[in-house]
Amino acid sequence: MPRTKWCNIWICLLLILESECFHQTFNFPSFLPSRDNYTVSVGKDVTFTCNVQNVGDHKVAWIRMSDKTVLSIHGHVFPKDSRLQVPPFTEPNYMSSISSWPLTIKGVTTADSGSYMCQLSTTPTLSQTSHLTVLTPPDIDDIGFSGDQVINEGDNTTLTCQATGNPQPKVSFKREDNRPLKTKSNLQARKLDGNELVLTGVSRQDAGAYLCIASNGVPPLVSRRIVISVTFPPSVSASNQLIASPLKAFVKLDCSAQSFPKATISWYHQKGDKIIPRKGYQIVETSIGSTEVHSSLIIERVSIMDFGAYTCLAVNKKGKAETTIRLHEIPATPSLQEDPFHEKKDHGIFKKSRDSIVHSEYGSSHQDKNSEYTTKISFSSKLKLQTSNMSNTFTSSGPNVSLSHRLYWLYTFCLIIYLYYT
Repeated sequence: MPRTKWCNIWICLLLILESECFHQTFNFPSFLPSRDNYTVSVGKDVTFTCNVQNVGDHKVAWIRMSDKTVLSIHGHVFPKDSRLQVPPFTEPNYMSSISSWPLTIKGVTTADSGSYMCQLSTTPTLSQTSHLTVLTPPDIDDIGFSGDQVINEGDNTTLTCQATGNPQPKVSFKREDNRPLKTKSNLQARKLDGNELVLTGVSRQDAGAYLCIASNGVPPLVSRRIVISVTFPPSVSASNQLIASPLKAFVKLDCSAQSFPKATISWYHQKGDKIIPRKGYQIVETSIGSTEVHSSLIIERVSIMDFGAYTCLAVNKKGKAETTIRLHEIPATPSLQEDPFHEKKDHGIFKKSRDSIVHSEYGSSHQDKNSEYTTKISFSSKLKLQTSNMSNTFTSSGPNVSLSHRLYWLYTFCLIIYLYYT
C-alpha cells in the first residue's frame, strides 16, 4: 500500500476521534452565572434563578442547606408547601440549549434566611448556591424595657429599652411633648441615642411620657411609652385671700392644690370646725391634669356667723399644706334721713321764735293800722325771711351748725328788742 494512502487513513481516524471528543465536551451540562445573594423584607416574595446549559437527561433539584431539605426536583415541589412555587419544566428549543429552573418562596419569614443550592444529578454532582437575607423591622423587647415608673422628687432613675431586628435597630429617647430632655451635662437635647436614659435629681417638671424609638431602615419604626410619675407634697394657693361681702350675699371661696398623688382638700372655719356640705353650704372640686385639684367653698347666703378666717387644707401621703382666706363684712349703706338736730330746731326753738314774730306783727297791725307800723311789719317780715334763709344756710354748713345756731338766736333777740321799742 502506498505510503500516501496510509497517511490519509490516519488523518481520518484522528478527525473522527477529535469530532467525538468535541461533541461529548459540548453536550456536557453546566451552570450559567447567576445571582449569589438575595435580600428581601419579611413578608415579601423572593425568586431564586438557576440557569443550566445542556441539561439533557439530568435532573435539577433545589435544596435548603440549613436542614438539607429537598424543596423541588425537576419541577415537582417536596414537601407540599403552598409558599413554594416552581414553573413546569419545558424542554429547551432547538435554537438554544439553556433551560431555567427558578424557585419562588411566597411571604418569606425569618426562618427562610440562609443558603439555597441548585444541584444537577451528574457524576460527580454539580451545584450552585445562593444566599437569602431576610430583613425584619425593629421590635422592642419586653425583657429589656423598663416600663412606667413612680419615683420621689429628687431621686435618680434610669430608663432602659432594648430592640431586635435585622439589621440591628438604633434606639433613641425623646419626650412625648417634645420638650427638652434633662441630661447629665444640662444640654437642651430633644432626642438622645442609646439604650439607656439616665435622669438625675428628678423634679416634678420631669414627670410625663417618654418615648423609646427603634429604627433600622425597615419600615415601620416602632416606639413605646414610658410614663414617669414624680411624687411631691402639696402646695396650696388662693386667687383671693381677702373677700368682703354684705350680709345675705352669695360668696365663693377658691383654692388650688398641686401635688402627686392628688391631695385631699378640706375646709375649716376659724374656730377649727371642719365645714361639711349641707343646706346653704357647698364644696365643689375639679381635677386639672394629674397633679392639680381646685376646690370652691360656696356660701349661698352669708350670715353674721360666717364672717372670719377660713383654712383650705390639702393633704397627701407626702405631706400637707394650707392657706387662709378671710371673709369680712361690708357695712350696709345708711338711708337718707332728716337731721335730728335740724328737726329739733324746726319743731322747737324755731317754732317759738316764729310764733313770737307773728304775734308781734299781729299786735302791731291790730293796734295801729297806719303806714308807719305797716312799714315796720313789712320790714320785720323781710327780716324774718332773711333770718330763715340764714338759718338754712347755717344748718347746711355741717360742722358749724352750733355757731350758726347761736348767731341766729342773737339776731332774733335783737330784732325782737328793736320791734318792741320802736
